Amino acid sequence: MTRRFGTWQLFGLLVVASAVLAWAENEFVMTPEVYRNILGSQLGAERIDAQIDMLSRFRGWSYLTIPGMLWLRVAFIALLVQMFCLLGTIEIRFGRLFRIAAIAFISNLVGSANRLVWLVRQEPSAIDAASLGVMPGSIAAFFLETPSGASGFYTVLSQANVFELGWVGLMVLGLTGTRRVGTTGAVLVTGGVWALVTFLQFAIAMYMQHVGA
Repeated sequence: MTRRFGTWQLFGLLVVASAVLAWAENEFVMTPEVYRNILGSQLGAERIDAQIDMLSRFRGWSYLTIPGMLWLRVAFIALLVQMFCLLGTIEIRFGRLFRIAAIAFISNLVGSANRLVWLVRQEPSAIDAASLGVMPGSIAAFFLETPSGASGFYTVLSQANVFELGWVGLMVLGLTGTRRVGTTGAVLVTGGVWALVTFLQFAIAMYMQHVGA
């Protein structure tokens, strides 16, 4: 009998993939020139150089936080799904939901890789804080111009993209695969979780916009 691919083996692969994407972004996108584009209007040249030097020294340590941050992200989604299921008196083990959320996270990683490729193809002088928030394949990228600064509306529409649709599909398949949730229930639960997470991202974006104003 073929041994089932374990949840923690899957999680380990997600950690490796996340680390590779983070390394590639640090090496090929977040260059000193890009940092100067982002911070040039806020800090002087000497302070920007000091910031770049500090970030370079702590960059290696940041990779050590990836497993913990990834676990929190996947566990948060699993807990939200469990909460929505309990509202409908449906009980599914947290471990099963964690595995479902981990599998669905693959679509998020593909989206991150797509965004990374798009950024790498841009000229460093053209990359600023606004372009870092662009998600190719989203409603915002298709129909709106990239804002000159932070935009909560643009952030929300960036979440409506083909990769989030893939995430929704994987979550629905995972939930229906438990045989405790029907297709309609799985769509409602996944849609509720997606809407809540998107609202939280919108609230954070608006708060950051207010702080930066």
